Formats: sequence, structure tokens, C-alpha cells
Amino acid sequence: MEIDKSTTTTTTTTNTSTPLFDLESYISRYDKTSETKLQRLLFIAKHSSAQEDILKSCYEMMEDHCREHGNVKRYKEIFGPDHKEGETPTDASIATSTTDSPSSSSSSPHPSTLGFHYDTAFLAEKESSSAHQLDNLEAQLKTAQVHLTKDSVRSIYLKMGEFYKARGELREALHKVKRSQDY
Repeated sequence: MEIDKSTTTTTTTTNTSTPLFDLESYISRYDKTSETKLQRLLFIAKHSSAQEDILKSCYEMMEDHCREHGNVKRYKEIFGPDHKEGETPTDASIATSTTDSPSSSSSSPHPSTLGFHYDTAFLAEKESSSAHQLDNLEAQLKTAQVHLTKDSVRSIYLKMGEFYKARGELREALHKVKRSQDY
């Protein structure tokens, strides 16, 4: 039995399951502790509302980042239940954007609609440990100021700056770093 090869046709199928945008490799370019990484993820989440897989990945990465680095402020802004109807977490949290054109605003769903839950136990634990850590830093600062040790005062102000940066309080972090320059 012979097969006529002239009538056999082959069809090629394209693989449509491959994502066009590799979020993991894109975000890996940013520093692990960077606030810029969170802001970029928020931006992507705001503008990729049509692609639920990318949106879920963004929120997952943001939650992991906030939990790992103790950024309680951003965690509340992103996953908090206090958003008004129709307001996305990115609308409330990205105050650093310079243009607010209504034509470019697209809304993404709140993380709770994608299965993410606001963890109050995590917040209570982190705020408690942060308060304890801040008390220790302030006590060290007072001791260094009493003994007039300029290097110690400077290093403690820098530690406080790192502390506030990790919590997402960038204005306070900048203030402490500037104070360290006085010593």
C-alpha cells in the first residue's frame, strides 16, 4: 500500500499559550528592596487589566515584596479594604505620577476580587516589631548624642533612614538621611 505524498498537507499550529510579556524577567532588573520595583508593578497592574494572568502575577509579587521587606504602608494602600467603589489601589497609591490624564486611566480590579486577602495579623505583627525596632534605634540615638559620638550618631541616623525606607515611608527616610549629614 502506497501513500500519495502529493495530496498530504501539513498544517502548522502556532503556540498561543506563550505570554508576550515576561513579567518575571522584566521585574528582575530592579533591586529587590527597591520602591521602584513596587511602583513599576503597580503601573503594570493598572495598565494590564485585560490580562488577568499578568495582573495576578503583579499582585502576587507586590504582596511577597511587602511581606518580605515589611512595607506596611504599601501593603495597606494596595490590599487594604478602604478603597472607594471604582477606585483601584493604584489610583490611591501612586502619587508620584506627574500626569493625570483621564484618557490614559484604565482601572484594574481590587486584589480581593482576584483572591488576595487583607492580612490584619501580618500588619499587627509587623507594626509591633517595627515599633520595637524604632524604639531601639531612638534609644541608641539618644545614647550616642549624650556621649557626643558623631560617627555613631551619623550611623544611627542612616540606620533609621533604612528602617523608614523599608517601611515605605520615603519622606521620613530622606529626612533621617539628611540629618545624618549634619554629623
